[in-house]
Amino acid sequence: MKPNAIKQWAVLLLTVSGMTALPPTTSAFRVATDTTESNKTYVSDGNWAALQLVNNITYTGSNINASSTYNSGWGPQFGVYTQAQNQLLLQGGTITTSGSSSSAYAIFLDISSGGTLANLTVRTTGASACGVFVYRNSWIYASQLDISTSGSHAVGVKIDNSSRGVLQDATINTSGMQGYGIQINGNCYLEATNVTINTTGSWGHLMQILSSTAVFTNLNASSRGENGGAAFSIYGNSGLTVSGGIITSENNGISAYGNSNITLNDVSLNGGKLLWWGAASASTTLTANHSELIGNLKNDLSVVSGELIFNLNDSAFTGDTNINNNFQVTINSSNSTILGDVTGSGSSTLNINASNSVLIGDIIAADDAVLTVNLDNASELTGKIDPVDLSVKNNSTWNMTADSQVNNLLINSGGKIIFQKDASSFKTLAVTNISGRGEFHMNTDIAANQGDLLTVSGDSDGAHRV
Repeated sequence: MKPNAIKQWAVLLLTVSGMTALPPTTSAFRVATDTTESNKTYVSDGNWAALQLVNNITYTGSNINASSTYNSGWGPQFGVYTQAQNQLLLQGGTITTSGSSSSAYAIFLDISSGGTLANLTVRTTGASACGVFVYRNSWIYASQLDISTSGSHAVGVKIDNSSRGVLQDATINTSGMQGYGIQINGNCYLEATNVTINTTGSWGHLMQILSSTAVFTNLNASSRGENGGAAFSIYGNSGLTVSGGIITSENNGISAYGNSNITLNDVSLNGGKLLWWGAASASTTLTANHSELIGNLKNDLSVVSGELIFNLNDSAFTGDTNINNNFQVTINSSNSTILGDVTGSGSSTLNINASNSVLIGDIIAADDAVLTVNLDNASELTGKIDPVDLSVKNNSTWNMTADSQVNNLLINSGGKIIFQKDASSFKTLAVTNISGRGEFHMNTDIAANQGDLLTVSGDSDGAHRV
């Protein structure tokens, strides 16, 4: 299309005294036929969009710059806006939008539109500003994007309402209260590779996923700010897979509400609370493979009942676990390390199944909570238990560090309990029921007529060595 074929709507601006807003369909420039162009600059100061595509066309642009600014009155503002099955192909250039009192979208794909973007710089400012918005059954394939947004509720990339996207080699920076690096909402799918996300500001989130699926490879991300949000905030029936990367959050690592399935492969995740989750009668599964996780595991105290399955495979988890309010939790640890205390209360149920794993920390049940620990295949537990059901099997060991209480104790196949030596005091293990064949390593001071003590108040079955 020749330059004079592009209709310049700016000349139609109304100049009536007191008129401060424009109709929502007014744009500075509209393109209505298939167009290929390069080295163009489109500017809108007060219009709806700097560049708008209409009539089911394909627009191919190289080194395109678009700027849209509007600081009062009607919003939102768009740098580039497409809808109704338009195809947008942009390579190179800068898209900038700002609006102090309205949403500012740099690139907006709407109603079954598609976008192929490469080597773009995107800047947005203002309340609810958004770098790239993919909406209503639209799609995007983007690479080498540099996106920065600022303002309350600002979002780097948003995929919404049955849309999908592929993102490669991108950097996203957001600042402002409740900002989001990426939002995926409503039956959407995102696949991303080599992405860096940084958020700053109160209640900032790296990513929010609602009833959608996201798959990341090589994700490096950081969330900082007072009362920070979460690295991953996940709602509804959602799925998240991250393979490779380093992720840090000053508040929550993961906030999960609903039937979520989360898989971390070769990931380092450090959050004040590793996982904060809860939804009535919902189940969350968190699986870590060859990963390092730091932060506390805790359920939402405002929610009654829910389930978590936490799988650790060749991984390390450092943090305390606190379960309450009738929640049910199963921790499956294989060839892994768990460092931290475990506490169950409020009629909760917690099962820990360890195979060739190391657990260091106290395990405490209170307020009618039921805790069960199964040590298998040369696993080792070091800490205090009170009161818990415990099995020690297949050359596993419990190193008892303080007085403990076990409801039902099963020891088999080379399992042993070692009363750790303490120069200042001896220890007592109170067992209700005991069965199997195992060893107890205890300490005595014959001269002082003192020593460790094992008591059994209920059934005793099997043969044990002391």
